[in-house]
Amino acid sequence: LAVFTTVNLTGSRVYDGTNVVDAGIFSIGGLVGGETLTLSGAGSVPDKNVGVNKPVTLGSLTLGDGTGLASNYTFTGGLHIASISPLPLTSLNGVTASSKFYDGNANASLLMGAASLSGLLGSDVVTVAGATAAFADKNVGAAKKVSITGMSLAGADAGNYTLSLDRIGGLSADISPAELTGISGVTAQNKVYDGTTTAMLKVDAAVFAGQVAGDKLVVSGASGLFGDKNAGLAKTVQISGLALGGADAANYRFTGVGTATTTADITRAPITVAGGITADNKVYDGMVSAQVNLIGGILTGKIPGDELALAGAQGSFSDKNVGVGKTVI
Repeated sequence: LAVFTTVNLTGSRVYDGTNVVDAGIFSIGGLVGGETLTLSGAGSVPDKNVGVNKPVTLGSLTLGDGTGLASNYTFTGGLHIASISPLPLTSLNGVTASSKFYDGNANASLLMGAASLSGLLGSDVVTVAGATAAFADKNVGAAKKVSITGMSLAGADAGNYTLSLDRIGGLSADISPAELTGISGVTAQNKVYDGTTTAMLKVDAAVFAGQVAGDKLVVSGASGLFGDKNAGLAKTVQISGLALGGADAANYRFTGVGTATTTADITRAPITVAGGITADNKVYDGMVSAQVNLIGGILTGKIPGDELALAGAQGSFSDKNVGVGKTVI
């Protein structure tokens, strides 16, 4: 009675779109001593799909060695299995990243409508599913690098393929400055008359319409002008030249007028008489009144260039009596 030793076959290959397993993928186990055998032909697994330890139908697989040793072995009852691993796709084309206006985050959007996979076999159906994209940082810039994470495959045959992110071409897109729609909260300080229309502005309470929460923006420059140089209450101040500053200023642009006007007071400048006023002598008339001469009056505190003179004053002797060098108030 002949007794045959059972051989085991184990092998693996990459997905090829068929359920055929060629003899070349197998290693032969169960051989006696140091004997060696060859294997030729092909077998099959139940389906074409990726899987581990799939049972092999032997088909045309045959043992041989040219010395007759093969007749001592049989496939009957042996373990015959094969694994199929996913096929790496060669590339993904047609995916682009969308440019956007600055929004305070690095999130990027992908356009997948024209995506195409290279390396699919036969009529296999595989598409690109979810993916997350991000710019290198949140800030404004042109042709900024976009990285992709979490990309997956979908479709009836998706499980038979893999797609490495290094097979996706480099993506880039722009982040353009966000536009501020207005700047408010800029006020002018009251001042004492100084002969100019210049107004000092207070910008520390400025509010920026369209600013992303958490961003740092300030008014780094602005000019204020009263309508004229003269003293008055609640005078209109025109604001111009508003400029942005702060850590995030480069991510914004501002083309509007913002706070175009505000109001402030110009109070009168103090002035004093430093001398030069004289009084005329007179003949006793029973009264203390004195005629005052203002032409030589000297004023201190006058703004250079202003036209200013004493227009009127009243003088009184210290008493009505005759005297020389009498004091006049």
